[in-house]
Amino acid sequence: MSFSKTRLIVTILTVFVGVAAHAQTQTLINIEGAPAAWRLQDYVGLSPGVTVWFTGSSCTNGQLSFPSGTSSDDQNRFWSLIMAAKIAGQTVGVYYYISGSSCVLNSYYFPP
Repeated sequence: MSFSKTRLIVTILTVFVGVAAHAQTQTLINIEGAPAAWRLQDYVGLSPGVTVWFTGSSCTNGQLSFPSGTSSDDQNRFWSLIMAAKIAGQTVGVYYYISGSSCVLNSYYFPP
């Protein structure tokens, strides 16, 4: 095997191990409950714009926000899920992780 191929393989493996290690250190936290008291807020012009407050998360005022680069479609689906659950009095679930001083949404769902 040539030196350049070996170097390329080592570089790829190093990146893979680094990404895998980062993913393992990011602990997901689950909240499941009725969002009747959650406050949805859309910060127009900011990306991401949708933030939810008073969820019971460990962040200040129970804040959860989307990671940067989250599509408008994903934020719209989240908004719709929360509004539907509020109207119907149903439970929702979210997974989030802590990044610095922020609680960042990872996924959301209607439980069975």
